[in-house]
Amino acid sequence: MRQTRVWTKGLGLCGAVVEGVELEAWSNTVVVAVRVGWQDRDRCGLCRQRYPGFDRGRGRRRWRTLDLGSSVAVVEADSPRVNCPEHGVVVAWVPWARHGSRFTRTFEEQAACLTAHSAQSTVATPLPDFPQVGEVMRQVVEGLARWSGGQTWWTVPTKAALFQARRRLGPEPLAALFAAVAQQVGLQITPGVFNRDWRLLSPDGTCLDVADTPANVTSFGRPGASRGNAVGAFPQVRLVGLPSAGPMRFSGWRWGLTHCRSAAWWIA
Repeated sequence: MRQTRVWTKGLGLCGAVVEGVELEAWSNTVVVAVRVGWQDRDRCGLCRQRYPGFDRGRGRRRWRTLDLGSSVAVVEADSPRVNCPEHGVVVAWVPWARHGSRFTRTFEEQAACLTAHSAQSTVATPLPDFPQVGEVMRQVVEGLARWSGGQTWWTVPTKAALFQARRRLGPEPLAALFAAVAQQVGLQITPGVFNRDWRLLSPDGTCLDVADTPANVTSFGRPGASRGNAVGAFPQVRLVGLPSAGPMRFSGWRWGLTHCRSAAWWIA
């Protein structure tokens, strides 16, 4: 009982009952399985009134919550639907997240607090998908407007504005983030990661299109085409990574010309 209270308080899961916690070693993700308390079950996700259940919806789903150290944490629970006379068939309300959101309330409130005191591009850098900060802020603003009679105190930036801010920030923060988190996560018990005491690595590579500028054409060149002496429409760069067998999580990478062979280039 004491352990479940620690998880409930630590992650801000008010109104939730923690059923179990496990670590997905291949993704370094802490999964907290919960269920809605009996007093909050079968409530409409919009008006929060209790109505008869309709079906089980799409089964279990996950909400991103506050990270635990270097591990990503998610909340997992069932997502049934109820039949509301006013709003129709909607997903049942959960106390730890806003309706339609992919994040918990504590995650959204932390992102909103950081955004209020620093640049959005700075807050967005650690997130895998940059526009997620805009989505989080939109959920917070719409929730506040719903409870304040339609009054809004902030306008959510567009995706174009977020990407422009990310471009002004430059690549250095992402490079520093990759250097900090790129590490092997497979354990001895993870299938396919070790052969006795040897960690198995699986070099892999791909080609990425880059901007069609004279500088990129000079540095990387254009890929060849299957017809005659034709060349590709965009310059390409070869990206070679060194993921661990099993989790396939990258711990290092190199880039260069497209005509380089992936394995030989990495060994060299």
